Amino acid sequence: EWEVTKRISYEVKDCQYCKGKLTKVSEIIRYIEDLILPLNNEYKLKEVTQETIQKWYCEKCKKWTFGKAISSQESILWNWIRSFVVYANTVLRLSIEQTIEFLKTMWNIKISDWEIINIMRKESVRLRWEYENIKERIRNWLWIHYDETTWWVQSLPWKMYAWVMSSIDWKDIVFSLWDTRWWWNLESLKWESKAIWISDDYWAYKNAFDHHQLCWAHPIRKVRDLVNSTKLDNLKLWICKIAYEKLRDIHKKILEMIKNVSINIESRKEIENEFDEVWKFVEWEPEKLRKIKESLIKNKSKYFTCLDFPWIPTTNNTAERVLRPLVIKRKLCFWSKTSNWATMMEVIFSVVFSLLAKSKSMFIDRYLAI
Repeated sequence: EWEVTKRISYEVKDCQYCKGKLTKVSEIIRYIEDLILPLNNEYKLKEVTQETIQKWYCEKCKKWTFGKAISSQESILWNWIRSFVVYANTVLRLSIEQTIEFLKTMWNIKISDWEIINIMRKESVRLRWEYENIKERIRNWLWIHYDETTWWVQSLPWKMYAWVMSSIDWKDIVFSLWDTRWWWNLESLKWESKAIWISDDYWAYKNAFDHHQLCWAHPIRKVRDLVNSTKLDNLKLWICKIAYEKLRDIHKKILEMIKNVSINIESRKEIENEFDEVWKFVEWEPEKLRKIKESLIKNKSKYFTCLDFPWIPTTNNTAERVLRPLVIKRKLCFWSKTSNWATMMEVIFSVVFSLLAKSKSMFIDRYLAI
């Protein structure tokens, strides 16, 4: 109701069929929503402030005095444009060229590549403090989701990665770009956090945490892919299908135990024995299934951490959802050109997507308030 800018009423005076008298009059309200586009300069969709700055010359000290510090540029881009440039490059995933064209078409604002790069650089410096605050907030949660994906820097010859650390409800997100996949990058994000960490079974996570929950969704998906394989014969497919169904049933039982608060020594021992039975080696099983079994048996205790701490989730799907915008951006922009650009973007991505997860409608207001 508060957004209404125009009201139109359609009244009925008599019956459109017999022209008779009408009774039981009531009203039905509908809304028509549309955008205001800058057609023929009829609507002003941008604000332009003209500044008149006086200057004086002192005969005594031979110097000029100005009413305000003067920029070398005749026109300066202000807060809303800077916010939109950040929004366009992160949430809308536009390239620099697309952002330039959009601003020119919609608002008749001429902006150069250098100005966009400069805006992103200044915004990353301004947001750095909030980036560090988000890290601290995440480290103080009871459990933390963790994952990584490839993120190359085009100016570097070796393969790089992007790490993500997310809070319980993924409303605080931290990205770390152009890092290697070694354990010390994990330690730099973890720092001194005593939280329970939820991740996949990548080797760098081994013995890195006091309490570690491995994601159940990963092995289930791997075995499911074997079931749908077109390269295996019928016997091997049948073996994989049995393993997939049993593994999925064990996960369902764990979820039911947590939901019904029915975790005790006997129920835990029963579910662990069932887990051991599933992963006994079978003579004709495919090599990939054997490797999955070996990994599960080796990390068995970490799959049952959720029974010691029944309030934590059993999967790492939260971190994978958080990584999705970064993966899409990677496909569109082919990673980062330089390490400096990657450093800027890790700060901006973290702050923008954390704010966006909290409230989409209040995003701009909260972003400008930082």
